[in-house]
Amino acid sequence: MTEAACTILIEELIHRLKRIERLTYKFGQIQINLRQSQLESLKLGNFSFTEKFCDRSG
Repeated sequence: MTEAACTILIEELIHRLKRIERLTYKFGQIQINLRQSQLESLKLGNFSFTEKFCDRSG
């Protein structure tokens, strides 16, 4: 493999890794925002979202 080909390959890999990092960050932010919304709902006394995850038939 030529030096130019290696340089292009390395640059492409770096570009892809940065893209993966951005996507991971965005999905993480979505999850954080969702969690904050759920906590705010809890504070306001709206427990409807927990019914999907908790069995209260006790």
